[in-house]
Amino acid sequence: MRSVLVFAASGMLALLIGIFLMVSGSLTSNMVKAVIGVAFILSGLSAIGWSVIKRNKNL
Repeated sequence: MRSVLVFAASGMLALLIGIFLMVSGSLTSNMVKAVIGVAFILSGLSAIGWSVIKRNKNL
């Protein structure tokens, strides 16, 4: 159960970092920062999805 919480928390943190990087990269026309932001968003979503799947298997 603890690993599920760790993955969910890290996924949410990665999601927030990704949103910040994507928005700031778009505003400053920095494509590298925007692409890295999208990568953070995708990794955050996959970590959150993994934690939901793992939690449902434990129930």
